[in-house]
Amino acid sequence: MRKISLFLISIFYIFFICLYPKDIKQNIIDTCLLFVYQIMPSILPMYFFSNILLSTGIISKISILLTKLLHFENQYSSSIYLISILVGNPTTSILINQEIMNNHISKDEGIRLMKFTSFLNPLFLISVCGNISWIFIISMISTSIIIGCLSKNTKYNKTTFIYNLSIKTIINNTPTILLNILIIMIIVNIIKSPLTLLPNNIVITYIGDLLD
Repeated sequence: MRKISLFLISIFYIFFICLYPKDIKQNIIDTCLLFVYQIMPSILPMYFFSNILLSTGIISKISILLTKLLHFENQYSSSIYLISILVGNPTTSILINQEIMNNHISKDEGIRLMKFTSFLNPLFLISVCGNISWIFIISMISTSIIIGCLSKNTKYNKTTFIYNLSIKTIINNTPTILLNILIIMIIVNIIKSPLTLLPNNIVITYIGDLLD
């Protein structure tokens, strides 16, 4: 059933792209401009310096307290939580997936982390909302701590925390992260494209905002 659904959805979007090629092209161009002028300037510096922070080893010591407080599986997952506050989504989602693929955290722990690491990039918030952005940042952190405390994980993995990336490695990894984010944005906006042909109402607006 899942394969049939994916097949039908793919057929629908192929036809849609063929029927509205100019709209899709303009959509992709607008998304790329948004990424270059708004998203990348916020993500790039925070991602780079957050990784340097982790590489110092100090974050791993702080994360020991969080491991027990928020029921983290190990120091890897607690360090992801700390960096998620600084980089925001979708960077956090990509980092969580990487740690699952590297077997540093379990899939269950990755799913649990996704529930309370959906932060907005603080630099982006500050640039858009100004001084009032700190209210949103504090609210997001407070909410995530509450959800983390209530979302208990009984599977503890005593994996030794090792995060020793050189500056060169961080720089080499950065383009991959940024490209992944751009691709996610483009795909989501293409998925949203058919909604623009429908009459604007609360339901359509909600679905569009949900995809964003």
